[in-house]
Amino acid sequence: GGDLFGTVLGSPTDRKSTGQDYVKIASMTDNICPMVYPSHYASRTFGLDVPDAHPYTTILKAMQLSQDELAKDSLPKARVRAWLQCFSAPWVPGHINYGSAQVKQQIQAVYDAGYDEWILWNASNRYGQVKAALSKSKAPAESSEKKDTTTNTKAKDTTAVPASNTSDDKPSTVPAT
Repeated sequence: GGDLFGTVLGSPTDRKSTGQDYVKIASMTDNICPMVYPSHYASRTFGLDVPDAHPYTTILKAMQLSQDELAKDSLPKARVRAWLQCFSAPWVPGHINYGSAQVKQQIQAVYDAGYDEWILWNASNRYGQVKAALSKSKAPAESSEKKDTTTNTKAKDTTAVPASNTSDDKPSTVPAT
């Protein structure tokens, strides 16, 4: 599989500067994993002042770009599995704190874009918000996000994700439900 910067989707400049050609790599591997963390997008990307403050919209737009890029030719395609943000990014001006609601919004955006696999990343290996995000209950709505964040029931995700039973400091691996 291949991990690629999500910013290469729809950006010839980023493709050239990173040397990552999404479509070519997708045709040469079984899995491709775009790192579409909202904190990594510049202000005004997708028409958003602060993409980090709009987890659902940012992921939906990025994954729709993935669909568009992969539809450009008839080469065999890798399975797409999005890397999602499971951390707050205080270095981003205008950022929001990421908890279970923001994780759930990103997961829903992956499903709404037509994909059914995702992976969560936290550089500190703290995944306390994952258990709540994966529960069957409705996440609290983000005031800046208008999308309903109920759990997608059309596909069962079997991706193993780190989660914590008691705190952010003691992650363990559990299958997603």
